[in-house]
Amino acid sequence: MLLLAFLLARRDESYLRSLSGLLLFTTLASCSTRAFQWPAMVVLCLLAALMVRPTRPRRDIETAVLYSTILLLVMAAALALTASGDSARLLVTLAAGWWMTVRLATGRPGLTQLRWATGPAILAFVLLLWGWAWGDVAGLAERRAIQLVAEAHQEENRNRTLFLLQRAVKVHPWRPEIWNDIGLVEQRRSNTEGAFDAFKKGYSIRPGGKNPCLGGLAETAVLLKKWRTVVGLLREGGPPLGSMPREAAVPFAVELWRERRMSSALDLLKAQHDLSPGGRALAGWIASEMGDHRLALDLLSSLVESGESCGETIYRIGMASRVLGRERHARTVLSEGVELYPLHQGLRKANGLEAYTGCAHRVDPGGDGILLGNTVYLVGWEACPDPAHQGDTVTVCTSWAVAKPLLDMVMILHFDLGSPPRWRLNADHAPVGGNLPTSRWPVGEVMIDTAEVAIPSDAPLGTYKLFTGLWVPGDQESRLLPGVKHSHLIPRGEKRIPLGDIVVVAREPALR
Repeated sequence: MLLLAFLLARRDESYLRSLSGLLLFTTLASCSTRAFQWPAMVVLCLLAALMVRPTRPRRDIETAVLYSTILLLVMAAALALTASGDSARLLVTLAAGWWMTVRLATGRPGLTQLRWATGPAILAFVLLLWGWAWGDVAGLAERRAIQLVAEAHQEENRNRTLFLLQRAVKVHPWRPEIWNDIGLVEQRRSNTEGAFDAFKKGYSIRPGGKNPCLGGLAETAVLLKKWRTVVGLLREGGPPLGSMPREAAVPFAVELWRERRMSSALDLLKAQHDLSPGGRALAGWIASEMGDHRLALDLLSSLVESGESCGETIYRIGMASRVLGRERHARTVLSEGVELYPLHQGLRKANGLEAYTGCAHRVDPGGDGILLGNTVYLVGWEACPDPAHQGDTVTVCTSWAVAKPLLDMVMILHFDLGSPPRWRLNADHAPVGGNLPTSRWPVGEVMIDTAEVAIPSDAPLGTYKLFTGLWVPGDQESRLLPGVKHSHLIPRGEKRIPLGDIVVVAREPALR
């Protein structure tokens, strides 16, 4: 930007010299407000240059001052529309920029231009005084608002405090400090969801470790079990792993494991003094995946002795024994394990058995399935009858192989007619008939979900596309999506997993 201004200032045309001054001014203005962005400056500069470009070059001082004034008026309008903050500072910058533009456009000392620019100079002076006055008034109003908030806080009048802060944030929506205060008040009112929303808005303004909303956002995210948000915040410097509540350690470690931050997950679990059996199993699985098979055996063997093992634990013990050269022990453990847990995919594969699908159609022939969110595989599906008649009940079966522990999630099941859909049948439901929530699905095993969907008697005829998925209702970030390996199977912008087609035809009239 500065180099371009320097090159333009060396030209003879007055409008180009004016434009060079404008470029320098925008550089100065960008330092005065966060809201004024570089793309807007470039576009405004080009528009202003097109607006004032004369039919032929002119070199008289009066025209140069006119160019400068027009350019600065355009910039003043831009500042008025985009700036939020100290008006006095912005208008001082505006006056300085106008003077700089006149200086470069005419190539003469600034004081000699007053007799050609009396009007613009008086206008700049009035704007300067008005800006200072407005800044003082705004400053007094802000100090009064802070005083009122402090008084309401001392009186423990939380509703009035929240009302005053909400008024303040309408005036200064880009100040994370106000959002942080709103979040703290909402916490005192036991409104954790409201506090989370306030902290999240404040943090989005200026993400980073120095944002005052970071601590509150992390704390409320833990309380609301938004583990993906917590893991994202961990990269920004909070919350510390040591400050994680005991009841949050295991689900947070699961989310770290899901994000492939296995070392952090294992450190978090090892830091717990009284780890639950589920926590010990999780630590052993993670240690096994990291290649620390001795630690995995130490952690998991005690669970077998106490009768608190599962298919995944036995599978990890067998594989760790095999890696450590204990082949006979590994064969015994794995063969006994597949008899106890015949639906565990890892145990079946280790014993040379075919992977269990559970449904007629595989979604990834020759593979383990579509891995969603690095957590669960969608293995197969089936729908019958196909074709279906209007008024029929269609049974849809989907099979899932659990790779990591899940949150309590809802099964997505949509019947879409057309793309984009002109008619949709929504059959979202609790998995496994509501009898076994996803948080209790055993890791490593295949779970079968069966849903019976009634096709309305007036449903449009045609070929419907079936979509499925898993998500926590109300939390779009919780949707489990496929990784890079299977991303080609999902249409662009789609957040559901396509299964296949089912045809709906008209019901034949009954014979008399």
